[in-house]
Amino acid sequence: MFIKNLGQVYSLMVCLVASLILMASTGIMLHQGVKILFPELTTAHTLSKYLSNEAYLRNNEGWKERFEELKGLSEHDLNMRRQQEHHEALINSKAASLGNIVETLPWFFVALMFFMFHWSLYRRYERRDRGQGVIRSGGGGGAIRPRPHKHH
Repeated sequence: MFIKNLGQVYSLMVCLVASLILMASTGIMLHQGVKILFPELTTAHTLSKYLSNEAYLRNNEGWKERFEELKGLSEHDLNMRRQQEHHEALINSKAASLGNIVETLPWFFVALMFFMFHWSLYRRYERRDRGQGVIRSGGGGGAIRPRPHKHH
């Protein structure tokens, strides 16, 4: 009786860990998807420096040569430079988010495979314990095989 519970406990513990990984990876991928679809909303703190020429100049005050170069530009050229950098920042943000999704996908699929396998293993243990279809084989290292039909 104890061995039966040990198999079920093992398979449920693996399912629990796999479920946690599935939840975390799903959350990460959804967040990154939102960042791709709505970068202005999710990365507003990093993109705020591109909202106006004044904010753009303020953000560059720490780099003396760059700041002087930007101050020397006409209003039109400064605006064009700011918009170009804003566009590049959006592209970089989307690329980073897509990279995060790609890095998270293997975790998701491995956890999904572990969950599915161990959930089916748990169900086998459960059916065996109720006497409905599977038993442990005698010598194959604990392999599970179908219960033979009895002929009367």
